[in-house]
Amino acid sequence: MKRFLSILLGFVLTASAALAIDSRSALTTVLKTCEISFKLSGGAFPCLKVSEGADPLLSYAVLREPMASQRTIFSPLAEIPGIEDPRLLGPGAPNFFSMAWNERSLAVPEGRDQWDGVALAINAAVNRTQDHLHIHMGCLAPKVTAALAKTKVSSIEFRRLGIKLERQTYWALFVPADDLSGINPFKLVADQVFLAKRFMGGVTIGVIGGERDGQRGFFILANAMGPKSGHDASAESLIDPSCG
Repeated sequence: MKRFLSILLGFVLTASAALAIDSRSALTTVLKTCEISFKLSGGAFPCLKVSEGADPLLSYAVLREPMASQRTIFSPLAEIPGIEDPRLLGPGAPNFFSMAWNERSLAVPEGRDQWDGVALAINAAVNRTQDHLHIHMGCLAPKVTAALAKTKVSSIEFRRLGIKLERQTYWALFVPADDLSGINPFKLVADQVFLAKRFMGGVTIGVIGGERDGQRGFFILANAMGPKSGHDASAESLIDPSCG
């Protein structure tokens, strides 16, 4: 009977998630499905992983995108619309990039380097497809890797890159570190990138593991667009989600 109920539960929850697949709330529905599944059975289906924290803001899931099975995303279970949410910059704000980085093995194939070229990205509110915060996980696209390797990146402050990545100009900073536990890209970008804090809904951020001058750390890329910017930067476009 228990097995039957589990199968039935999976069928019903998956079906309910499928009903929202074409809407901007599809991700929220899938996450709720995963959360219910976890509470009832201890499994994460249809997500890859569910982690519950003592604080609701610290609970999250890692899953394949509903309409793109090769793409892996990290998303908090709490209803946070996106990068523009003021809770991301408040005191004691959760470090979602650090959480996502710690789960990178779920997105990067076994046998590949789990640091160099591993990339995380969040899109701006002005060009996302889902109104639930999510961080894309994968590997830096080869041509972006080659371009970044030839470009000077400051380890002192955010500076505009001298080249365009996927036809867009980014601000960049290299932060030497062994992990992201003490680095919150949302706050760094809001505080240091020109005009970012004025309109966080127009900000897109990429975080890439790498090395510069013999030091391991993270390249943090950001583009700050206004409400009517006339351009459409998306850090997600820098990622090869299949790590092919």
